[in-house]
Amino acid sequence: MAFQFAPGESVNDGTRRLALEQIGAAITHLRCAKGDRQEHIHASRKCMKRLRGLVRLVRGELGDEVYRRENACFREIAQGLSGLRDAEALIEALDDLVIWLGPRSPKSRFAAIRRWLNKRRVTAYQKLEADETRVEEAVALLDEAEKRVSSWPLHGDGFTVMADGMRRVYGRGRKEFAEALWRPATSAMHGWRKRVKHLWYHVKLLRDTWPQMMQVTQAELDQLGDMLGKDHDLALLFEVVVEEFPRSGASATVGALKKRIGERRAALQDECFVSGRQLYAERPGAFVRRMQAYWMTWGEGHIYEVSGTGGVLQKSKDGRAPVAGPADAAAGNGSSIATPLR
Repeated sequence: MAFQFAPGESVNDGTRRLALEQIGAAITHLRCAKGDRQEHIHASRKCMKRLRGLVRLVRGELGDEVYRRENACFREIAQGLSGLRDAEALIEALDDLVIWLGPRSPKSRFAAIRRWLNKRRVTAYQKLEADETRVEEAVALLDEAEKRVSSWPLHGDGFTVMADGMRRVYGRGRKEFAEALWRPATSAMHGWRKRVKHLWYHVKLLRDTWPQMMQVTQAELDQLGDMLGKDHDLALLFEVVVEEFPRSGASATVGALKKRIGERRAALQDECFVSGRQLYAERPGAFVRRMQAYWMTWGEGHIYEVSGTGGVLQKSKDGRAPVAGPADAAAGNGSSIATPLR
């Protein structure tokens, strides 16, 4: 099922369902012996990111203790499986740079570095294969987390359950965007990138509240997150090459890489800042109120009614106005009890 709240579902029920779905999916990927091991690891780490986005959204309801425990758990699992993905990301970063340079630089210019990165990736894969304890530990942590979901203190209802978490994420993203704009250090850009990703998950969860609008916002956040991710990977690529790449006779190659990475990062950051100004134009309170308005309007558009036959919930035909059930018609009533989506 898609990672988003479903029509007619309370925030509390949806949060537990989504958490259990993502935990179950991650366990399945980690235990799967078929297919590309790297893809399964990557898929399980994406589940961890979704879970962290989810607990951030309902942080105000969970409370700091539960939030920090669960967030730390999912972060630890993702970090334990990060070696292989990080090694792959550096190769992708170099390939993307070469494509962006085009005729300005021959493909062979950084071929030696790419061969070395590929060997490094193979080594990371072999280490993961040889050390299955990391995967077993991850599965054990997920099994325990799965048992805790039912006891999460989710007692509120409606949009208020999400409001505090959404305000925090949007507000921190807006603040870190301003800091990155003023001083685009690698740490500042990376910090902003994480907030953009968290907001992307929140928008994704609420996508159906106004599909036409939210899909555009989600796409813009996705593009911004992708550009910030490329910026971070390029910074990490140069850092790893400087620290680990055999420098004998390759100083000119490393120097050329530094120059080209600088050019590419400058171009990426310019695009990021334009997008950031648009996505963070509102103040946090205004953004949250707008999301709340979408949520409430969505609820009014998914009205369910109790029919006169056994109290079964039925959706009105036009999805807006309640339609009289059989018992109401017999009694001459023009409407029945309607419960909007919470």
